[in-house]
Amino acid sequence: MMYLAKCLLVASGLLATLVSSADLLFVAGYDLYAATQALAVGFTIDTVTTAVFETMSTAQFSTYRAIVIADNRGRLGASMFDFMDRSKASWSPAIKGDIVMIGQLVLCVLL
Repeated sequence: MMYLAKCLLVASGLLATLVSSADLLFVAGYDLYAATQALAVGFTIDTVTTAVFETMSTAQFSTYRAIVIADNRGRLGASMFDFMDRSKASWSPAIKGDIVMIGQLVLCVLL
């Protein structure tokens, strides 16, 4: 009986990590202004590091309404998306709608 209780406890903990109650997944370390705005209009959010993002499963990604990697104000260039490329086998199958990428072009003008 004790063994069954331990198995159920482990299973419930695993289920809790697979099912998120948040609407949106944000990646930390980027411009989180969008996260602030999402909270202001009533969305719930989870924030993960790029390292955690790369370890997430398709089932975990599937629990979110959207995955948001906010513009980093052009500081890192295209390399800011390398973690997404490395983990595309996990997050890509979870996408059931459109993919929208909105960036910011930073211009430096020398006078």
